[in-house]
Amino acid sequence: MAIEADFAGKALQDYKELIAKHLAADSGQMADRGRLPDQIHKQARMNVTALVHGSFGSVLVV
Repeated sequence: MAIEADFAGKALQDYKELIAKHLAADSGQMADRGRLPDQIHKQARMNVTALVHGSFGSVLVV
């Protein structure tokens, strides 16, 4: 059994964008339109630190 890298990458990117928008909203930096500030993207940086055994899953650290 396998999971396509494109699918996993897109899912993680979408999740990271959700985290960035949440951080921007909480800090009052969320505008009605346009890009999020670079500082917000840096705060939302994530690292895949391990894979869960027995099933495909990831441990995400924000």
